Amino acid sequence: MVRDWFQSVRDWVQFRHGLGLIWSQSMPILPPERNPLMLDPIPELEFFKDLHRYRWRGEWLAHSVSDVLDIELTPFKRAMIEKYKHGPDGWAIRGDTIHEYLDGYLKGGRPPVPEKWDKWIDALLDEDFFGEAEVMATEYRVVDPLKNCAGSFDFLVRKNGLIQIGDLKTVSSKKAVAARKPATAQLGAYSSFLARQGVYPDVAVTIVVGPEKVKVVEQSVGTCLEAWEEAWGKFQATQPSF
Repeated sequence: MVRDWFQSVRDWVQFRHGLGLIWSQSMPILPPERNPLMLDPIPELEFFKDLHRYRWRGEWLAHSVSDVLDIELTPFKRAMIEKYKHGPDGWAIRGDTIHEYLDGYLKGGRPPVPEKWDKWIDALLDEDFFGEAEVMATEYRVVDPLKNCAGSFDFLVRKNGLIQIGDLKTVSSKKAVAARKPATAQLGAYSSFLARQGVYPDVAVTIVVGPEKVKVVEQSVGTCLEAWEEAWGKFQATQPSF
């Protein structure tokens, strides 16, 4: 459980404020001609998209955050996910396109996007969440060597004096925006892994975007950490004993 690390969420907060407030002095930064807040990539941590696998320091990692969380999917939900994944209107191309746009946008660009996704992009641009935010990372890979596990979060920003870690979800309709649950355990994993670098998020954010509609869900990092540790425990229970 998270309490193996911190006896309570209060301990996490106290730890973050006791040590995490020095993040600006201790975290790696890019050259001064670029945003000085931007985190450097973790050295030798690679992601192979076709395999959906991570490699760190030349060694393949056994798990990804997605693998761990996928064990809770029912056979029916797995079948539905696979059914609607592919094709020109599938969730895979939609997700890749809008994630790539957000990545470029947060880096100061406006990547070209096929017109068919304009309603999603326009909704995302109309959302003021990023208006006053200072970008610290986008599409950033993190690793937990003890768990032999890695993952990638979509953005890390500093806003209103708080470090906010986030995940972007895309859906096919306005109705689906309302129904989409936040990425609680997922953001807990990323927050946990990122803490190993001395960067401690204060807030976890899920942004759900559909055609002409966006939902922003903010959660406590403590809640997300608890959800991740619970998911990890369930995953471990399914693994063979050697």
